Amino acid sequence: MIVTIDGPAASGKGTVAKGIAARLGFEYLDTGAMYRAVALVAIRRKVACDDRAGVSGLLPEITLEMPPGRVVLNGEDVTGQIGRKRHCV
Repeated sequence: MIVTIDGPAASGKGTVAKGIAARLGFEYLDTGAMYRAVALVAIRRKVACDDRAGVSGLLPEITLEMPPGRVVLNGEDVTGQIGRKRHCV
C-alpha cells in the first residue's frame, strides 16, 4: 500500500506522514528529499533548476538511495546538505 500526502510547503505534511507511517508500521519515504537531491546535482553542475532539458540530462547520471533517515546520492551521504533552504542557480 502506498499513501501520499500533498499540500503546500511547510504545512506539516512530513510530520503527519512520519506519524502515520510509524503508527501503521509503514516505511516513510521523503519525496521532497529526492527532489532536493536532484537540485543539489543541478547546483553542483551549474544547471538552472528551471532548465528542463539540462536537469533531465542529469538524471541518467544520478543514483539515489534512501535508507531510513538518510539520502545517499551517487554513493555520497548528502542528508545534511539538502536542507530546505537550498536554492537553485
